[in-house]
Amino acid sequence: MRQVGGGDWVRGGGGRGYYHNKGGGRGGRFRSSFAGGGGGRSAPQQAQGEMDRKRALFNRLMKDPKAKMMQNQQQALRFLEGMDTFDSKPQLIAMMVDDRNQGPRCIESMVGFLSTVREVEDLVVPLLKHGINEDMSKPFYRELRDRYLNMIFRVPMLLSFLNQENVVSDLSRNSAEVICLFLLFISKALVEARNSQEIVGLAKKLRDRGDVDKADTLCVVLLIEPGNQPLAAKKRSWQSEEESGPSMKGVCWVTDTIPPGGRHDNDFLNYRDVAIVPTPDELRCDVPPYLPLASGENKAFDDPVAHLLDSNFRLLREDSISSMREGIQDRKSPWFNARVIDLDMKEAHSLSFIIQVDPPHRKVTDWSRAKILLHGSIVALLDKNHGRLVRTGTISIRKEDWLSKTEGPRFGVEFDGTESFDASVREMASNKSFNDQYTTALSTGNQKRAQLFLTSMTTYELVEISKSFFSYKPVLKALQQMDQIPFHEELLSASRPAFAEHVTGVHAALDYFGGGNLVFPNDPNFKGYSCDLAGLSAANVSNNTSLDASQAEAVVHSLTSRVSLIQGPPGTGKTFIGGLFAQLVRLNTDETILCVCFTNHALDQFLEHMLDFGEKSIARLGGRSKSDRAGQYEIRSLASSKARRDEVTTSRIKQVDAQMHQKREAISATIEVLEEPVSWDSPDGGLEWVLENMAEYEFLRVPDQEDEYGFHMVGHRGKKALSADFLWKTWVKGKDFPQFMLPYIREFSDAMNEFWRRPLQARHDFAVQVEREVLASTRTALHALVNEFMDLQRERHALSQDTYLQILRDARIIGATTSGAARYRELLSEVSPSIVIVEEAGEVLEAHILASLAVDTKHLVLIGDHKQLRPKVETHKLTAVSGSGYNLDISLFERLVLGGLPSTTLAVQHRMRPSISRIIRERTYPSLLDHESVYEYPDVRGLTHNLVFIDHDHKEDGELDESQDHNRSSTTKANQYEAMLCVEIVRFLLLQGYAKDRIVVLTPYLGQLFKIIGEMKHQLKDVEAYVSEQDLDKFEGEEYDKLEEERAKQRGGSVRCSSVDNYQGEESDIVVVSLVRSNSKGSVGFLKEPQRVNVLLSRARHGMILIGNANTLVSGSGKGTWGPIFDLLNEEGQVMKGLPTVCQVHRNDDPILLSSRQQFRAYRPNGGCTRKCNYRLGCGHVCPMCCHPTDQSHTNVQCFEPCARAPPDCNRGHRCTKLCCDLCGPCHMDVGPVGLPCGHIAQSILCHDARNDEALEKRSKDCKQIVQFRFESCGHVSETTCGNARSDEPKCPELCMQMLSCDHPCQKRCGSCGSGHDCKKPCERTLFCGHRCLTKCHVPDRCPPCPNGQCGNRCAHSSCPKSCKEVCASCVEPCDWECKHRGKCMLVCGAPCNRLPCNERCHKTLACGHRCPSLCGELCPDKRLCHECGDEHVLRRVVDMIMFETYKDLDVDCDPILVLPCGHFFSVSTLDGHIEIDRVYERDGDDFITCVPLASNDVNEKGKQCPDCRAPIHSIRRYSRIINLSILRGLERKHMMDVEHALDGFSRQEPKKRDIKGLLQIKKFILSGPMKQVFDACRQLDSTAAVPSPPSKPLIHCLHLLGQTYGAKIRSQDSYLEKSFKCFDEAIQFADDSKSRYSGATVRISMARSLGHWVGKMPDLKSKIIEHLRWVVENLETGFADDLVLVKEAKELEVSLVDDGQLKEVVRAMNEVRGYNYGAGASDHWYECPNGHPYFIGECGGAMQRSQCIECGAEVGGEGHRLDATNRRWNGLGEAMNG
Repeated sequence: MRQVGGGDWVRGGGGRGYYHNKGGGRGGRFRSSFAGGGGGRSAPQQAQGEMDRKRALFNRLMKDPKAKMMQNQQQALRFLEGMDTFDSKPQLIAMMVDDRNQGPRCIESMVGFLSTVREVEDLVVPLLKHGINEDMSKPFYRELRDRYLNMIFRVPMLLSFLNQENVVSDLSRNSAEVICLFLLFISKALVEARNSQEIVGLAKKLRDRGDVDKADTLCVVLLIEPGNQPLAAKKRSWQSEEESGPSMKGVCWVTDTIPPGGRHDNDFLNYRDVAIVPTPDELRCDVPPYLPLASGENKAFDDPVAHLLDSNFRLLREDSISSMREGIQDRKSPWFNARVIDLDMKEAHSLSFIIQVDPPHRKVTDWSRAKILLHGSIVALLDKNHGRLVRTGTISIRKEDWLSKTEGPRFGVEFDGTESFDASVREMASNKSFNDQYTTALSTGNQKRAQLFLTSMTTYELVEISKSFFSYKPVLKALQQMDQIPFHEELLSASRPAFAEHVTGVHAALDYFGGGNLVFPNDPNFKGYSCDLAGLSAANVSNNTSLDASQAEAVVHSLTSRVSLIQGPPGTGKTFIGGLFAQLVRLNTDETILCVCFTNHALDQFLEHMLDFGEKSIARLGGRSKSDRAGQYEIRSLASSKARRDEVTTSRIKQVDAQMHQKREAISATIEVLEEPVSWDSPDGGLEWVLENMAEYEFLRVPDQEDEYGFHMVGHRGKKALSADFLWKTWVKGKDFPQFMLPYIREFSDAMNEFWRRPLQARHDFAVQVEREVLASTRTALHALVNEFMDLQRERHALSQDTYLQILRDARIIGATTSGAARYRELLSEVSPSIVIVEEAGEVLEAHILASLAVDTKHLVLIGDHKQLRPKVETHKLTAVSGSGYNLDISLFERLVLGGLPSTTLAVQHRMRPSISRIIRERTYPSLLDHESVYEYPDVRGLTHNLVFIDHDHKEDGELDESQDHNRSSTTKANQYEAMLCVEIVRFLLLQGYAKDRIVVLTPYLGQLFKIIGEMKHQLKDVEAYVSEQDLDKFEGEEYDKLEEERAKQRGGSVRCSSVDNYQGEESDIVVVSLVRSNSKGSVGFLKEPQRVNVLLSRARHGMILIGNANTLVSGSGKGTWGPIFDLLNEEGQVMKGLPTVCQVHRNDDPILLSSRQQFRAYRPNGGCTRKCNYRLGCGHVCPMCCHPTDQSHTNVQCFEPCARAPPDCNRGHRCTKLCCDLCGPCHMDVGPVGLPCGHIAQSILCHDARNDEALEKRSKDCKQIVQFRFESCGHVSETTCGNARSDEPKCPELCMQMLSCDHPCQKRCGSCGSGHDCKKPCERTLFCGHRCLTKCHVPDRCPPCPNGQCGNRCAHSSCPKSCKEVCASCVEPCDWECKHRGKCMLVCGAPCNRLPCNERCHKTLACGHRCPSLCGELCPDKRLCHECGDEHVLRRVVDMIMFETYKDLDVDCDPILVLPCGHFFSVSTLDGHIEIDRVYERDGDDFITCVPLASNDVNEKGKQCPDCRAPIHSIRRYSRIINLSILRGLERKHMMDVEHALDGFSRQEPKKRDIKGLLQIKKFILSGPMKQVFDACRQLDSTAAVPSPPSKPLIHCLHLLGQTYGAKIRSQDSYLEKSFKCFDEAIQFADDSKSRYSGATVRISMARSLGHWVGKMPDLKSKIIEHLRWVVENLETGFADDLVLVKEAKELEVSLVDDGQLKEVVRAMNEVRGYNYGAGASDHWYECPNGHPYFIGECGGAMQRSQCIECGAEVGGEGHRLDATNRRWNGLGEAMNG
């Protein structure tokens, strides 16, 4: 047990064992009041009865929302006793925070009894102990604990009471500790708590007591300085000094001297208040952030712990977000038209908005490898016009099938902050309905249509501004959670703790080793050596083991220092020492070790060392291991094979899942409310509800619509009664007050006049304000639901890791990367590893190490080398080399070593041959010794020197400013010459016999790395270049794709190419280095940094070849670093103008310097010299190669001379035609012509085929000779090939020509029709638009939409610009048909005309002077068609198709002509018959007397065509009534085809998932079809058009779907019940009006299914449903089979609708189980599932098995008389029995 303030750990268990209060507490006071009793019951029965009694009050107050709260303190204590009865504290706390229970009310009621310190001891402290105990401190219950404590924190008056005088001081120490822990937990979790002055006051009082252990920690979290100095005054102190005098001279000029706080919405004094993900306001801010200097000159806090944590957090976070600012400015690789289209609550551990973008310009072939839109990346949404940042978010869902969508990638993004969330919800509501139409138009290439939908959506430009933030986030979060730092003496002051100074040598091998002997591993190096800890010394260890003196000193140092620093120069065996120390701990203690490494590669190496030592108890955090051995110990793999989960955790997971399900539904329902238009009088409070409290309400309220005489006010021109929102809608549209309503207004005041004269923009702003107020409460409720859902998500994630905790507890060695250790910090704190080993500590940021430490850590071992590469930092100004003073890249290791903390250095290197180690020894490690083994390395084959610097003067590719070198990921530095030379040197070394994996090519620049890999790929066809994952991550775009494709190949047998930075800690036999820099300025970039050069020069074992421009390296900024190196190289003659090569075979030849590809290929073509090999091969030929040092036995040399052998199976004396190195095989000489078995002659045939009967028979079957053949299967006699005729199933080549069902002949070949006939002809049916269907014949299927181009809808005013298949509109210009005889048509152009045709001849004159031959009111024809002077060919034209009369013979006075748009003309009598004009007009003789009604007219949508050319007829005024009717019906059909397609999509969705707003828009779309548009346009002209109603079937379908959808969502919103009923009722009405009995029956049954469960919530609903069901039975009982199915279902549904009286009988009957009436115990048998549906358990009422809810499928029941935690008793039973 841990200690809290001197007492036992707060247990919170049953009984009274946890009281340490002064008066004995409630334990003594109430024990006797319930003692005794029990009669003859056994002790367990008495205990169970006592437990039930204590829990009775608790259950009643928690479960019943109508129960009266606690009346006195005694009831409050009884409530606490009920809490005591829970064995499982997580189960209790889960009940308390469940929003279905009354936990907050109970706690608030209990706190209301506080009046003295005694009540705090008796009530508040026990209440807190239930949340603050060992069980609730487990990582997977901490989220639950924080929610419980947060609930207590928000109880009114609690903190103010505790702040009263003497309350804190009079508390017992144990109670004060509990209060302090409560405040500490809350302050670490809530910004609100950290900013609470009441908590600050309590923290000071607790610290002033002097006996509360955690009080100082609480003050650190709250930033309360020692002495209680007010922080607001202190934080400006150093700023004031700077302003008043020169006290800040030490501060670097670039440092911001303004303290943190106030720059933007995410700048706070307390770094724990800073949101980790930057806000848009922060990224837009131009004011530099506050950054602490390494010197501490501008520190905000005097407390060293607070300053250290604050400094590391702010600098590390700045490193993560500075690149984001650059990304927003650069806007590289943007994604266009990003829009929010949906909300996902299942895929990720958060609420994620689904964003879709346009397809990328460069197609992504493999999203699994693409380095774009990565999970955890930060994205920015930018305004498309101005580039202004609008919102930032984190990619939380990345699924390959979503990203690979042809219409554009989709992914999930999590937005922080309520403003971003609200804006995303609004955009989602408006975008969702247009997105599918936009993507469809985009994918089909219809840019105009796509642009139309695009303007209706809110879209952005999306930029991925950080791909690495996910690695920063866990470390930053861990720093925020820290309140203490272990080893603060060493880490803060870089000195040994005082207690260790007086001992020398042993000075107490650390306590956890205990006493006795120290045992070393029993292997050849140590032979089980053991020694007394009291006599432990480096000399003894070195003398008795294989360790050298420095290694022995390092081991002793690591065993005797709490913070051990072990420096290891290159090759000295740092990993070996780390593994040995871990082995010593494992062999001599029971402690757990945490090994932390910066890279996965280093971690794998360490764990492999431990496996080599025989350790198997290993767990590796994370999942990116590249080692097969270490990968087996990844925690995920172990968890899947050793899954263990206790019952309490399993139960809680089910509870959380059920609650999350409810929250999802509630969030979806609330968002749907926000998506729907704000109505005037919605049930949840509409516009009127807000306006009633405003003075403007009187100006918008529609007066009473019935006057004193009983007359009703109606709308303008006798329209129906006015709606309540009539004036509101009129005012918002910018119209004036309706004049017809003035008589009903008592007084039209000046204020009212001013209100109605407001401009349109002012009205719009006012309407927006009112709507926001209406939705404010809904948004507040949504935010609360979202926060609760996120709390549950975090708890669910924590609970899922309980198996991880069990594995970590069992492991002796835990391995993790630095970011992994931070990510699993809470689990590690529970396991609390005693020893932390950090490998490559010089390369790890201090923040990463701090985040890996726990308060209980006993020992920290840092192993590294601060003289090699420093930690990687993205922002140059934060580095030490920049001189800015922040020094973020100074590791903790380097700071402590340079600060003077005792350390030890390994002195013997085992890697480099002496000539290579000499350079780093002279420059960096003067005490470095060479191990004897490195003297035995062989010389590099083919070279005269093992270390060479090849000096050249070829310039780098583009000389840029040195300032651009600061970007570490720059790919701009490259040198084509060096890339070529590197590849040629690699080729030369391979030809010397070196394996590919013994050669490495290094370069400091990524641009050069990419160029070398490309050069290698083109020049060395059989050599693959391998790139590490760390290097690959630095590339983007096409470079990344190419390298990833190469890397996907097997690593084995490839040459490693790497950047210098990502090769630290690795080594190779031969290293080739391209230094790249070659320019006239002497600019060397970061090659001047000694640490990087040190790494570069210490990677090779046997040989190293450096390539560079010596003058550039020593003449400029690199002189201080490279000058001494060149002095050493020149001393040994190792600087040359080329590679000094020598022939291994002819060693006496002079060396040759090679510096170009031509020289390598000319002088060393095969790695040796240019002499011929002259070795006699086994075939007798001479080796054709030049001198080659490898394969001297010629086992792999191939002879390419012509083969001199004869093929083994040839008896004709032919010679083999292949090469000598190939097998001869069969003879391939041509011996034709040869006779075939079929009787024909083969002109060409191979020798071996001519002697093979099977081959000859096969040639016969392929014989191409043409023969006559009769085909038995069809009877045709036809010419065919001999091979076909001889085949087993000859194929007839004749056309089949069999008539098909479509009346077309089959066009397939007769022999291929065995698989079925197929029509190849086009359809050619006439579509309703007048065009022909040109697709392949598809009878009897319906024709697809018209594929032709231009729409045929045109008139005298305009023509439709759309394609034929698109929905278009009719012309709404006034109709121009007018004549003096019949008057003018008063409708619009597109409406069927309502005037009668005129039969009189036109009285106008043509241009020729003669009278017009056409009809009155029509357009006059051209003079060429004059009846008097027209050309002869015109007059000879037949114009009367009935009498075949020519134009010349026609009496145009009696029968004028009409000219069609195509140019052909006919007599009116002919066209009247062709057009069927009598279908729309009635005649009396030749005169038209009236119009035929159109409502029932069966004129179809197919347009009329010219009798001659079949061109569409339009713009003929006489026929406008019938032509326009046909066009309208065609438009309506296209309109309904779009509707049906959309409705089919909704039909396939589950009702709960359907988008109500989308269905409402479809309904509106149906009702606003082309006919309705024409009708409305005619009304604007004060006319009425007789336009037929649109088809009712789509409207019925839409209303049916709406009714189902509203019905499925009733549980989330009660108002949906009425809406569902209204939709069903409306659908039924339309179905009955359309005489569709089947549709009416289907809708009625669907209504009964959807609303049958809710009959008790709406008056008369049950009777109406039963009435509808009986209608189905009465109208379909004698119908078809499908009808009878509906009748049967209707009868079953009617039976299931029992009334309340019947329900009571059912309840009573089900309670009388097996003849025993349970009476009042009925409630013991009725329960409800997680979604609230009731169910019954018989027998004793206890749950004995699990099943599924018949309503929703959720799991119900339980096992062993224990109800599943997600279920509960049915509270509605009382209502059913008493209602």
